[in-house]
Amino acid sequence: YMKMGIFQSAAVIYGKLLALEPEVEDVAVNLSGAYYSLDELEKAIGVCEDFLIAHPFSPDILFNLAGYYRLADRGDEARELYNLYVQMGDEAHRKDEAFRVLKELELP
Repeated sequence: YMKMGIFQSAAVIYGKLLALEPEVEDVAVNLSGAYYSLDELEKAIGVCEDFLIAHPFSPDILFNLAGYYRLADRGDEARELYNLYVQMGDEAHRKDEAFRVLKELELP
């Protein structure tokens, strides 16, 4: 459904999957992405924040949440999470993008 752009159906399915498999980072990433695609930014943020409570070392969730915070004009929180993300070492596969965004967040 995600690839077909049917985000409402994707959100329903990923929500059920997350309830069954609350440990799977990819499911939470995809659920938050479905909400983001539906312009439900607060729901996307909530999914990521809830997942991080139990799984604080989730690089993809950190990266997505930082981006959602940025879109929600929560620059300080975005900056904090991007900094945490780039410190994750090899787990952080999008470091270049995170560094670019950090530079943008520093601009007046």
